[in-house]
Amino acid sequence: MTTNEYLTLYEAKELIKDKTYEWKQDASCLNLDSTIFLPSDIRGRSISQNYQIAKQYCYECPVRTECLAYALVQKLDLGVFGGLTPQERKGLHNKLPVRDIFKKKDSNNDKRKI
Repeated sequence: MTTNEYLTLYEAKELIKDKTYEWKQDASCLNLDSTIFLPSDIRGRSISQNYQIAKQYCYECPVRTECLAYALVQKLDLGVFGGLTPQERKGLHNKLPVRDIFKKKDSNNDKRKI
């Protein structure tokens, strides 16, 4: 677990206010095909399977907290960010500790390594 996972969502959002987004350089997905995380032409069961593959990359990512905060600040309603799907990101509140969000979502997913 990274230190940033002990922050609340509000505090995580403060981390990414710097518009250079330097944290992105440490992302596990940096050199991967972005369609893994942002599928453009699949629906239903296929998109669910695709999201599960994407999430596996997120489990150990050192900037997972920042990625989740970025998706929430930018109001992104597609793709996997911080290991969460658009549906899982809905309704998250600023006072929630990030570690609790990840713990709950990760326990519902298979953590197999790719």
